[in-house]
Amino acid sequence: MSGKRIFPYYTKSQRMAIFSLIVVIAVLQIGLYFLRNPKPTAKNIDRAEMLRIEKELDSLAKSREFVLTSFNPNFITDYRGYVLGMSEEQIDRLHRFREQGKYVNSAKEFQQITQVSDEWLGRYQQYFKFPDFARPDKQKTETKIIRKDINTTSYEDLTAISGIGDYSARKIIAERDKFGGFVSIKQFRFIENLPSNVYDLLEKNFHITKRPTIQKIDLNRANINDLQQIPYVNYKIARSIVVYRSKQDKPIEEKDLQQIPGFPLDKFEIISLYLGTSK
Repeated sequence: MSGKRIFPYYTKSQRMAIFSLIVVIAVLQIGLYFLRNPKPTAKNIDRAEMLRIEKELDSLAKSREFVLTSFNPNFITDYRGYVLGMSEEQIDRLHRFREQGKYVNSAKEFQQITQVSDEWLGRYQQYFKFPDFARPDKQKTETKIIRKDINTTSYEDLTAISGIGDYSARKIIAERDKFGGFVSIKQFRFIENLPSNVYDLLEKNFHITKRPTIQKIDLNRANINDLQQIPYVNYKIARSIVVYRSKQDKPIEEKDLQQIPGFPLDKFEIISLYLGTSK
């Protein structure tokens, strides 16, 4: 189709001018398009993506109105730190500290590690919750134990100790009365049928300040009956002592009892307190 048919009322020179104008306008339009829409680069795309993500995070944080409850600050994530208003550097400091296998144990230590401001700490430390074992600054008050003399203590004193019940208290008093009083705290371990924890409680809460008066028995003259009066010496042991003594050419001493078969060596120290020797 010729220009004459499109513009029949214009001269040839006029038609050429119009055509040139159209071409110029088209070129200008194309140029403006590329100026307004530059070819995207990786850098532009990354920047645009970052702006989009930041905008979404801001929107998400505002829409959720992040509800604060108690939390352990050792486990603050990137997202939670962002919502709480921590900077990227502050969050990174906390994560580097945790990567060493360490834990923050107080609000003050948290601030030292992350370098958050006093204003930030004042706003959020009320929500910090540390496990009890991770609070070295938590003052633990321990009741000072006042030890009592086991030979003068009462049934009520014994049962007042958590872990010593009626059965154990009666057994302890019965053993004490049988011997006229304890002469050594080692005797606690010889009370039969007590729960193992009761022995520890006795040694922790009681001691001996007033020993009973001991009537010593002559090891070389006592008969079986006399020897049976000694704590932890029964008929069989008493007889063994007399038989052993009769076979010796000279008087025996307390240490010689350790040579007698079946002698209770674990109770030797207590038994020897009740013995005397004559030459």
